[in-house]
Amino acid sequence: MIDDLKYGESLGSSDHVSIVFDYVCYVNQPINTEHTKRRHFYKGDYSAIREEIREIDWDELEQITDVNDTWCSLIDLLTTIIEQHIPLHKTNTNKKSNLNQQARQSIKNKHQTWQKYLHCNTPENWNQYKEARNLATKNIRKSEYTFEKDLAEKIATDPKLFWKHVRSKTKTNSSIQQVKRPNGELTKNNIETANIMVEFFSSVFVADNNIAHPDLRVRRYTTPLETVEFTSDEILKAIKRLKPNKVAGQIYC
Repeated sequence: MIDDLKYGESLGSSDHVSIVFDYVCYVNQPINTEHTKRRHFYKGDYSAIREEIREIDWDELEQITDVNDTWCSLIDLLTTIIEQHIPLHKTNTNKKSNLNQQARQSIKNKHQTWQKYLHCNTPENWNQYKEARNLATKNIRKSEYTFEKDLAEKIATDPKLFWKHVRSKTKTNSSIQQVKRPNGELTKNNIETANIMVEFFSSVFVADNNIAHPDLRVRRYTTPLETVEFTSDEILKAIKRLKPNKVAGQIYC
């Protein structure tokens, strides 16, 4: 949290000096409570998406010589297909709760009894609020226990749920913000930040020429591998082992 430490002038005739530094601390950012539109991928028509992808003229893309133009054309096609077959839905940018309906209703009742007590400060309303508060605390703990128990049972088949739960409990933001240039100014965008970090790591990197590299000898072969054959059964077996909700990985036939 201490950055850019510098020693200043001495304090009078003593051996103490002043220290100037930048103190990096966290600040509270305003919470955005507005609703944003996002793609509802669980309700997407993936059969129609596959049909649209089959009808893409891949020969036309192959005729484009520039790689960036080919990539942009492919992205435009896929974006158009997604916009047609995956609907939008409004989501709240606030943190989603894992509480069940009973716990949320208990919290709502607690707030209502508290407002009632503030409006009419009587012992009866105070007792009602305490009962609603204790019931809400009990239901929240019960809901969290049930959620974590179900999560533990699903981790074996879907490890992503565990890491999603871990990220929801993490408060530290790991993204890199603005960094300081050599002239003292801050970077304005991600590209400038990346360039500054590349220059810094390149300046401190030291090439060690004394490393013993392995002896890569030329391998000799007797029979060249001219053809590779895949049967339709092997390809079908590999396709059936793919999981539609997982990222692409290695396929073992």
